[in-house]
Amino acid sequence: MTPGAIDLLKMDIEGAEADALAGIGDHDWARTRQVVLEVHDFAGAPAAVRTTLAERGFTITADRPEGMLGGLGTKTVYARR
Repeated sequence: MTPGAIDLLKMDIEGAEADALAGIGDHDWARTRQVVLEVHDFAGAPAAVRTTLAERGFTITADRPEGMLGGLGTKTVYARR
């Protein structure tokens, strides 16, 4: 691992995912290897999150959780370099 690397950035911030990703600076994106976040499926949030991560060079997968959270319109997004 590179000194100063961010091995895993995990976010669960109740609908502000796209805004939070937009606030990450270029220097920190360059140090980030993996991102896991719960994305609330409204107002285009999943598309905005996927676009931001793809533009930053991440490979993206997503799933919808089973059980209670699956009915709330959330997806777990995994991004890795």
